[in-house]
Amino acid sequence: MKTILWVVCVALFVPAALADEGHQGHELTAEQLGTVSFPTSCAPAVQKQMERGVALLHSFWYGEAERTFAAAQKQDAKCAMALWGQAMSLWHPLWDPPEKESLKRGLALVEKAEKMAATPREQAYIAALKTFYRGWETKDFHTRAVAYEQAMAEMHQQHPEDREAAIFYALSLLATADPKDKTYANQQKAGRILNELLPGMPNHPGIAHYLIHSFDHPGIAEQGLAAARRYAAIAPASAHARHMPSHIFTRLGLWQESEASNLSAIEAAEAAMAQGKQGLSDKLHAMDYAAYASLQCGEEQQAARLAKEAEAIAKNQKEWSGRRGAFGYALTGSRYVLERRQWSEAAALWVPQNASAEAQALVHWTRTVGAARSGDAEMARKELAKLRAAVRGIGGDTSGYGWHPGDLEVETARAWVAQAEGKAAEAEQRMRRAADREDDGELGAIAYPPIVPAREMLADLLLEQQRPAHALAEYEAVLKDSPDRFNALYGAARAAESAGKSETAAEYYARLLRVSGGEQATRPEVARAKSAVKGD
Repeated sequence: MKTILWVVCVALFVPAALADEGHQGHELTAEQLGTVSFPTSCAPAVQKQMERGVALLHSFWYGEAERTFAAAQKQDAKCAMALWGQAMSLWHPLWDPPEKESLKRGLALVEKAEKMAATPREQAYIAALKTFYRGWETKDFHTRAVAYEQAMAEMHQQHPEDREAAIFYALSLLATADPKDKTYANQQKAGRILNELLPGMPNHPGIAHYLIHSFDHPGIAEQGLAAARRYAAIAPASAHARHMPSHIFTRLGLWQESEASNLSAIEAAEAAMAQGKQGLSDKLHAMDYAAYASLQCGEEQQAARLAKEAEAIAKNQKEWSGRRGAFGYALTGSRYVLERRQWSEAAALWVPQNASAEAQALVHWTRTVGAARSGDAEMARKELAKLRAAVRGIGGDTSGYGWHPGDLEVETARAWVAQAEGKAAEAEQRMRRAADREDDGELGAIAYPPIVPAREMLADLLLEQQRPAHALAEYEAVLKDSPDRFNALYGAARAAESAGKSETAAEYYARLLRVSGGEQATRPEVARAKSAVKGD
């Protein structure tokens, strides 16, 4: 009998270990936001506020950053960089593009700032940001983001001594990276800039944060692991700083660390919300990742608690500010039902009527898959129609690369509907096309972990079609990009069993137990894996 190494998914995350080296600028220890040096010509009395605002920007705490810069400007009406900071807070380079009102306000702020007295360095910051806001009525997001990147590249060349300019330039490279470029040219360039700065600025929140984003991709995530294990300790006051390491942990299949990271982020978000400093989106985002990690650990009860809380929050929310909050509910709910392969629950997932088109599309996709896999082709067709309507309401491509968010979901949903209708060849063709497209390019600068990878759905489909050897090959392909993913491991074991490859099946069952063999692992697949390894 083989010896199994048990790895239990438990929360061992300790964000309070704030590093103390690299004291350049102000170390914002009251909130523990990291160490930032950002000299300005503003009144000395607002200098700490300005650096706090920049630190908040680097942890994507945009609402609080805007309030901080506004407070500085109120105290020093001649501070041009306080206006720049407010405009920077309205642009979220790696998140949703600003809405119309934010674009109008951002342009007004930079135009006001450029008319005020400022140093040449400050004028360069303001002019660079104006390239993003200028022409927003006619130029798309990507075009304006590239213009800003080019302006920051020029500033970086002209002011090589300004390390903050280098850090913001690295972020601009990430914002304009082509999601279909598998050489990750922009990301690697940003990573080189940041790694060169790191020895002299080990406590800087933006360096750790953007290194994580630079390497948040299959095949290169290992390069971001050191930054991931450091960022939360640099800026533990930020819920986002506690969450972001889990992007790398998720890429590498480090589920225990991902779960602990996000449970900690939920606590930080709740603390900030209690002080009126944060909205729901950061909490729901962390809940989604936490539930996903818990499910990979086999901890169904933990995931159930998070999914129920997310649904309760959504049902109690009369109006959502922005698009990310409701999407957080949709992600958590969809993962919970689909990861557990509870098709009837998936078909009945609650639809938030007052939510963004993205959130509604995701829920209708989940309901389509659930209905189809339950064998209810009629309901699946109805939900597919609702999915298509929601996708049309998303508003088109925002990435600039001709990839409409929702296309992939429609294709995978159509594949499952075809399977439910007995059209096996069409189902495979559609699902294979979706899997190839997902492999070809991610949906933006930040890619959420797929609810279910399209290639894993292809493997499921092939297994359902009694083609286990083909299914096994697809499960193994999934595990290359998504190491130790629970359902891919279990699917590979089942496919190997059906294909008569008992040794391969035993290896995958053993791997599943190494990932999720703890006492809190209650998913039924764990019991099946234990039985298989024992030879029962």
